[in-house]
Amino acid sequence: MSEYPEPINGGENAPAGSFLPVIMAVFIDLLGFGIILPVLPYLVEQFPESEQAIRLGWIISAYSIAQFIFSPIWGRISDRIGRRPVILIGVGGSVLAFLSFGLTSDYSLIVASRAIAGFFTAATLPTARAYIADVTPPEKRAKRFGLLGAAFGLGFTLGPAIGGLFASIPGEVAVHFYPSVFAAFLSLVNLYIAFRNLPETLQKGERVPRGSVVQSIQRFFGFFAFPGVFALILIFGINTYTFSGFEAVFSLYIKEVIIPGAEPYVLGLFFLYVGVWGIIVQGGLIGRIVDKLGEEKTILLGLLVVALGFVTSSRMTSNPWLFGLALAPLAIGIGLINPPLNSALSRRIPKDMQGGGLGINSSVGSLGRILGPLGAGYIVDSLGFGLAFDLAALVVLGILLFAVFSIKPSQVAE
Repeated sequence: MSEYPEPINGGENAPAGSFLPVIMAVFIDLLGFGIILPVLPYLVEQFPESEQAIRLGWIISAYSIAQFIFSPIWGRISDRIGRRPVILIGVGGSVLAFLSFGLTSDYSLIVASRAIAGFFTAATLPTARAYIADVTPPEKRAKRFGLLGAAFGLGFTLGPAIGGLFASIPGEVAVHFYPSVFAAFLSLVNLYIAFRNLPETLQKGERVPRGSVVQSIQRFFGFFAFPGVFALILIFGINTYTFSGFEAVFSLYIKEVIIPGAEPYVLGLFFLYVGVWGIIVQGGLIGRIVDKLGEEKTILLGLLVVALGFVTSSRMTSNPWLFGLALAPLAIGIGLINPPLNSALSRRIPKDMQGGGLGINSSVGSLGRILGPLGAGYIVDSLGFGLAFDLAALVVLGILLFAVFSIKPSQVAE
């Protein structure tokens, strides 16, 4: 008997539980990421106030920049050597990234440690999506991508609350030490679970051999030859850009407009509220909605709901409870878009190209998370919150119109 689970075949005969370890890997990975979020503002206190925002921005952007660069590379590697080793490398590397973050107080090293974290997370997340595509028949992928999205959202939702508690532990250590060590411990547990329970899904005969640089470039552009792939990736990137910009100014919007002078725990409650909506949609409802509407129509519905959420969020500001209602469409819409979009993308790409294709998608999402906060901050400073949200709504409506004419139901790629 081998030391770890043998390769499995995807499709109808794939074991129902074969995708659970990879969902757990994503959940713990994102939980660890969320744990360190509450301590980030304290890491730039030594700088003048006029520099703190940009210094904090570089800490956050270093993570997304590394993901943007390395997601397609790791995805292509997983197409060549298999999903299991790449996921194990990503999870194991996260242990080192969290420890390096917690054990330094030097700003440059903190930025470098976040880039290292992005490098290894770039191995885990796109490969996890390819893994789900490997073990799931096409008609069930939207539901399982929804579960993956719910794990993603749950990690982001619970992580900051846990991180805040660990950061409050008294002691003669830096504020980010205990949260980082706990995140490293979770990643170590994650590595053990994945090593023991995560089978390989890409058979040796399905793997892509090593090719030349020219062949790799040709294969990269070859993704976009499949009908609808470019449109889906563009929709994902622009939607990520607008929503990540909203996330970046969200807490400031509450503190200055909705509840002036709000305490940090109040901001946390709003984040929790948004996260719960996302979990409900992606963890329970998305499968039924896609079964009824199909992937393409669900994406269109999600874009329409997101645009509505931006409009209502810029106007229902007189009462926190009304604002809470206005936030619901944003959270629901995002939950409606991402799972069927990843599923629709996977249906258009052959199995031996899943890792690379979904890696490109993750990389474009990372680019959106780099540019979105910068763009939103500039627009808010120049035009105010209301006009910034209205402009975001117009952008989403524009991509909705593009999607209507660009994405159609397609056959499963062979």
